Amino acid sequence: MTLQEQLKKVETDLKKVEGKRKSLQEKRKKILADIEEENARIRAEKNQKIIDIISENFGEITDENIEQFRKIISEKTGDQKPNNGQGDGSVW
Repeated sequence: MTLQEQLKKVETDLKKVEGKRKSLQEKRKKILADIEEENARIRAEKNQKIIDIISENFGEITDENIEQFRKIISEKTGDQKPNNGQGDGSVW
């Protein structure tokens, strides 16, 4: 194989690799978006459970009874952060 043929083959292979890279980057971006969407859904479900608990115990949710709930939780937990290190933005 001549040097010119080798160069042409390498350039062809490089174009294929670049195309594959672009495709994989798009796939990665979609997967990351799906992960974020799933995490947001989980946070929303957790937060809805908390809202339901507050509603059951305090009636209609107002700024006042949210503050009451916060005080009660702080007293019960000794001012600890209740998210258990999850880091997912949810309260629990």
